[in-house]
Amino acid sequence: MSAWVRPWFDHGSVPAAPTLLQVVAHALLLQDLLGYQALSAGVWYVAIDLQLFALTVLALPGAQQAQRRWPMLPVQLGMALLLLMGTASMLVFNRQDGLDSTALYFVGSYTLGMSAFWVSNGLRSGRDAAIDGSWSRTGGPGVPAMAAVGGLALVVAFGLVALGAAAQRQASGTPRVHGFWQTAVTRSGLVRVGQMAYSIFLINFPVCLLINAVVSRWWSGQLLANVLGLLAAFTLSLFAGGVLYRNVEIRQSPRCAHPVRA
Repeated sequence: MSAWVRPWFDHGSVPAAPTLLQVVAHALLLQDLLGYQALSAGVWYVAIDLQLFALTVLALPGAQQAQRRWPMLPVQLGMALLLLMGTASMLVFNRQDGLDSTALYFVGSYTLGMSAFWVSNGLRSGRDAAIDGSWSRTGGPGVPAMAAVGGLALVVAFGLVALGAAAQRQASGTPRVHGFWQTAVTRSGLVRVGQMAYSIFLINFPVCLLINAVVSRWWSGQLLANVLGLLAAFTLSLFAGGVLYRNVEIRQSPRCAHPVRA
C-alpha cells in the first residue's frame, strides 16, 4: 500500500522504499532493535510478541531443567521467574522509553495476563485442575503470590487481572450473571470484533493509509469528505481484519486437526 500511494501522497505516515537490509531485518523481526524504520506498525507488535513468547519459552523449560537437576528447588520456579521479571518490568523497565523495542518493556503486562489465567484457574473449585493435574503442578500456595503481583499491577499499570479472570471464566463456560450490558455487547457484535481485534490491529494501518491518501489528494479541505473518510477507514478496517482473521489467524492447517494461530 505504501508503494502504491508513495508517488502521489507526500506524507510522514508513508514509509520510504525499503532497502534490502531493511527487508531482511523485518523478515527476522529485528527492525526496531537494529534501528530500521518499520514498514508497518503491525510488524513492531509481532516482533514484540515474538520476543515475549521466546522469553517465556526460555524461562519455563529452563526452570523445569533446573528442577530436574536440583530437586530441592520449588515447583513454581518458572512462575516465580516470570513474576519476578514482570514486577521488575512494571517498576523499572517500563519507565525507560529507550527499552520500548524490547520485551523487557512489556513483560509486565504479558506476565500480568498469565497471572490472571493462573489466579482464575486456582480460584475455581479445583475440579478441572484436579482432572488435568494442573493444580498439583502449580500448587495452591502459589496463588496468593500471583494475586499479590496482580494487586501491585492494579496500582502500577491497569486492572488486567480482573479482565483476564473474566475472560477465562467466559472461555471455560463458567456460569455467570447475564446483565443488560453483557446482552447488549453480545447482540451488537462487539464480542466478535473483540475476537478479531489482533487481525484488525495488524491490517488497519494500510487501510487507513489508503483512505487518508485518497481523501487528502482530492478532498483535502472538505469537512464532509473527511468525516466520510473516517467512517470508511473504520468500516474497511473491520472488513479487512475479518478477512485476515478467517483466512490466516484461525485457518485450518492441512497437517493439524486444530486451528493454527498465525
